[in-house]
Amino acid sequence: MKILGLSGAIFLSAFSHSYGQDKIIRIASDPWCPFVCAQNSDKPGILIEVVKRVFEPEHRILTDLMPWSRVIEETRIGRAHIVIGALKSDVPDFVFPRESIVRQKSCFYVHPKSTWKFREIKDLKSVRLGGVQDYKYGEPVDEYIRNHLDSDQVDLMSGIDTGERLIKKLESSRVDVIIEDESVVRYLISRSKGTFEPKQAGCLKSEAIYLAFSPAPGQIEFSKKRSQLFDQKVRAMRSDGRLREILGSYGLR
Repeated sequence: MKILGLSGAIFLSAFSHSYGQDKIIRIASDPWCPFVCAQNSDKPGILIEVVKRVFEPEHRILTDLMPWSRVIEETRIGRAHIVIGALKSDVPDFVFPRESIVRQKSCFYVHPKSTWKFREIKDLKSVRLGGVQDYKYGEPVDEYIRNHLDSDQVDLMSGIDTGERLIKKLESSRVDVIIEDESVVRYLISRSKGTFEPKQAGCLKSEAIYLAFSPAPGQIEFSKKRSQLFDQKVRAMRSDGRLREILGSYGLR
């Protein structure tokens, strides 16, 4: 999950690539391993591997990792073709395929010595909550965050490597509770060389996460066609076991 990917400048150079613009698919995401990982790795992430299985070799995939707020902006205006790892509530104006690959399960984590647990939304009033700017976690937490943006009860960060940074904030007691995807935290703990392991303290119900295609006027037809192709290829991968194989290689089912 750890490093910034190709620079935004590669988007501009893509126009002159010998493949031609229509043969290049530009992807934007924030680092969110195991879903989207370091792109110089042999394990670039579940969603990246699926996208490559679907669209290569007919298309060349260019991946740009950046803060989530910029991911949405770049794709909405058409500088990127696809957002990876979106909830439908993140970008309701985008073009969505029918098929989802994985589900997000937002969970709360506390210091191992804490006795706090999440049972209902009012439980958050007694703690300082750490999260990521412009992330959607699911209701009623999203509404709670919107209503407390200007208070000391919510501490949101931006940038990259937000999962690691949230855990460090929790370890240093700068926040009381963090919220992050269960699979992401499990991955970070498995890769950590330290001794700090946050304790899960309750979860929201899981939601499907998707590829979301650009709604920019010049991209709509491209988005609709590629979305339909994605659905066809993913159904085939689900049927013949290739999708299960990718998920299993990252410890998911």
